Amino acid sequence: GIETQLVADFDAAKSVKLTGNGQYRINPVVKLQQVDLIGEIAGSVTPIDGVLVTVSAFEDYTGDDTADTVAGTVCDENGDYRFAFLPPGTYDILIEADGYDDVLFEEVEVTLGETITLDNVELTLSTP
Repeated sequence: GIETQLVADFDAAKSVKLTGNGQYRINPVVKLQQVDLIGEIAGSVTPIDGVLVTVSAFEDYTGDDTADTVAGTVCDENGDYRFAFLPPGTYDILIEADGYDDVLFEEVEVTLGETITLDNVELTLSTP
């Protein structure tokens, strides 16, 4: 027989929603992917100094960060992030943090079985 390996990816960005009454609703969104049919995007952000840094992947970012994202994550305490389990294709990666300018990587090409490492992002304070 044929064997394959599947991975389950819990999508927190799509699973946790703020309701109108200020509470959160959880509707788990889990994607199953065949390991040999996916790739990854990884990178790092500095400085983070306790700031929540969100990173979103879009198939085609149009300037509307409320549009459907393909994947979302946050930086860990070291400023590192990773999108595992992405199907091959082209993605726009948006990095956001309150009080800092947004950073956008456009047309990041993901290929089978490869990890694409993006350049380190140095956050720049926003000017009012």
